[in-house]
Amino acid sequence: MAKGGRWIADFNESERNYSLDGVTFDVCIRGDTKIREPGLFSRAMSAFLLPRYLVVCYVVARATVSAHFLRKCLGLAKNRSKADDVTWTWLIVTVQQTPSKDVLQIVRGLTEKEIGLLVYDRGSGSLAASGNLLGERMKSCVRLWSKASPR
Repeated sequence: MAKGGRWIADFNESERNYSLDGVTFDVCIRGDTKIREPGLFSRAMSAFLLPRYLVVCYVVARATVSAHFLRKCLGLAKNRSKADDVTWTWLIVTVQQTPSKDVLQIVRGLTEKEIGLLVYDRGSGSLAASGNLLGERMKSCVRLWSKASPR
């Protein structure tokens, strides 16, 4: 994931149809924040000055998502992240139909700093992100296209 030419995370492991306690995530990608750019100066800066945080991103694509299902996905992602000592967890949910008010309330009410949540409505192109730092950063880092936006 990159933002403005600056790498946020280097994902080095991906898995499709990742199953976790009965829920199948369409994609699960893992990595860390260590930068592996060519060049001695970049590698030295990364090795000595930048923290190495483990990062995981789960993606779920459904026609519609209930509040119960979203809570379950959040709980599973949090528990797995704690077990694997992951610092940042991103959960991206894409839906075809407009999310319910309950779903949007969960998204906007998420304040935990370790997990970012993004719900993208493919039908209208609207985006809802958690109000914490990770959620706000996700809106600018993840590129999603709607029917109305230029490609």
